[in-house]
Amino acid sequence: MRDILARRPSPAMAVAFVALLAALSGTAIALPGTNSVDSGDIKNSTVRSKDVRNNNLKGGDLRNGTVKSADVGDNSLTGTDINESTLGQVPSANTANSANSANTANSATNANHATTADSATTADSATVGAAAAFAEIEADGTVDTGSPSQGITDANVSNPSTGVYCFELDFAPVTAAVNGNHDGAVLADDAILIYALDPAQYLGCPNTAEAEVTYIDASDAAVQSDDFNVQFDE
Repeated sequence: MRDILARRPSPAMAVAFVALLAALSGTAIALPGTNSVDSGDIKNSTVRSKDVRNNNLKGGDLRNGTVKSADVGDNSLTGTDINESTLGQVPSANTANSANSANTANSATNANHATTADSATTADSATVGAAAAFAEIEADGTVDTGSPSQGITDANVSNPSTGVYCFELDFAPVTAAVNGNHDGAVLADDAILIYALDPAQYLGCPNTAEAEVTYIDASDAAVQSDDFNVQFDE
């Protein structure tokens, strides 16, 4: 027994013993100093978020063109994150170059009427259309010479019965406008004036007349004679 213990192990036995210890304890390789870990020392897809220190990665650590929309949080970018000079023009922004004129554009739709605005001072019953004739008619059917008139004289008007006025004109009007005269015995708000341009609708005028106007007192619906303004358009 003493002879067996006194014998030294053979070299083969020593190598086998070292190999057994390595197998049982695993392998460990010492790295040669600091800043020596490179890409080849790290297994692919093993480094995770928790392995990276917060606020430590920089723009130079990311490959250009690799960060995509899915990598950016929704509504997280702000104006300071965008280089405005790299953005193209918004498609509808081309008209913004002339936007200063928009302040007066709303009135442009009515500008065409400005050429005829001067005539408003002579038309008590101004309406849309080309006024071919207008006048203020007295209760007895005569034209008020103290008010502006055009195309209508005493010769064009007759008053065959109370509140009925016939107009024989030099043209066939396509529309008309009438309103009570505030200077008359009955205020305009109390007057109902009905005009007819079709002889079949006349109440007391001859078929040769181009128009008929009937004056009605709204308070009692009675036909009466009173002053009114009339305008005929062609």
